Amino acid sequence: MYRYNPYVWVPLTLILMTTLWVLIKSITSDLDRARHRQLVVDADKITVTTPQGTNRIMWPHVANARWREEPVNELGLWLYDRHGEALAHLDRSFLIDQSEAQAFLAWARRRAALDFEVEWPQA
Repeated sequence: MYRYNPYVWVPLTLILMTTLWVLIKSITSDLDRARHRQLVVDADKITVTTPQGTNRIMWPHVANARWREEPVNELGLWLYDRHGEALAHLDRSFLIDQSEAQAFLAWARRRAALDFEVEWPQA
């Protein structure tokens, strides 16, 4: 006969509740971060949508990219043309850290022919 053992079920219930809370908190945090923001990667262009508007950048116009961490308001992945003019800034609302930016670029390179160099900070 099976009996209810509180020494087993109470800790398991607490672990389950904590796991669910962390999961829900993570999902809502990502939803808030991405609100009104979208990246669309096509073979010939990237479309960056922010609350301020939409910017379409043709991939051949991107000469290089740079991940910047300083100052904080410039943190993110910057796309530059061959004259050094900034074409786009993919800030923390798009890419939270350098590893996420590297994963995004790896994914984007599978979808489009990206032939520009990316400068990462020295470790």
